[in-house]
Amino acid sequence: MGGAALVNLVVAVIHYCWFGVNVSFLGDALVAAQTGGYGPPGDFALFVIVGSIVITLSTIYGFKTLDRLAMVAVPLVGVILLIVCVLAVRAGPFELAAVANPPAPMSFGVALSSLVGGNMLAIAAMPDLSRFIRSERGAVSAMVLSYPLATPIFMVISVLIALATGRTDIMQLVVSYGLGAPALAMLLLSVWTINALNLYSAGLSMAATFPRVPSWMFTIGGGALGCLFALMGILDAFIPFLVALGLIIPPIAAIYVIDGFMVFRSGEASWSGRFRWEAIGVWLGSLAITMPATALGWTVTTVPALDATILAAVAYLALLRLRKRI
Repeated sequence: MGGAALVNLVVAVIHYCWFGVNVSFLGDALVAAQTGGYGPPGDFALFVIVGSIVITLSTIYGFKTLDRLAMVAVPLVGVILLIVCVLAVRAGPFELAAVANPPAPMSFGVALSSLVGGNMLAIAAMPDLSRFIRSERGAVSAMVLSYPLATPIFMVISVLIALATGRTDIMQLVVSYGLGAPALAMLLLSVWTINALNLYSAGLSMAATFPRVPSWMFTIGGGALGCLFALMGILDAFIPFLVALGLIIPPIAAIYVIDGFMVFRSGEASWSGRFRWEAIGVWLGSLAITMPATALGWTVTTVPALDATILAAVAYLALLRLRKRI
């Protein structure tokens, strides 16, 4: 269906945006390492361009090798974060109470929408990754160990580090605590593997939409587009980017769930044409309403992502009922 192709395009572009975010982290890490006296020569733009090229080529020619390295690198990054957290907390007392006048004020609803937006794409891409798991039990175990367990632990560790040091740049903290080049290598390797997964998942979405185009072209084009996003400063708009994801993806999920329970399960999925225009119209309509409303600070539930989901669900249900009566 054409509607599925539209969703695939949206998902692929978001993966390319995440590529830009992560390669920006890589550039910042190398700049911080250089400042600490052991990084390679260069500036942020050079690091981003070279990093994008290397990651893109390795995704095409060495994806399986990177996947094996990730099994080692990701746990080691967790150990590094834990070490930094312990050192930061031991350095002295810190205040857990909310700051009266924060430099970047954020309501709870916007913060929650940012978390939803930051994790929603990973959830949508899970079928791309779980396809390599050999059993259903293994897939369920992976989901349980990741989001309900590992993700909250790492969030708490990151929050403690930020509260104790007042800084959020992990590479600068690694340098200041003297963890050195091995820690830098682990951090860079984790970014490398994550971005390879971004290009891989985006390539699957694009290949499903354009099956006649060689998949390597999507990987190269995605790497170039992600690099451009990084050079344009996508990291400077990181929070608005996360909030926007919370407005874009959840309404699609709401429409999918409603279709699954009310249309396909009931056997009413009989329509002509490649697009379900009512579904596309509801999704675009929710974006047209919630994005300006969020920018102006207007919200019903105080959580923009929840506003977008409820709006799309109610509107789509109303359209389905109206179609039955006509």
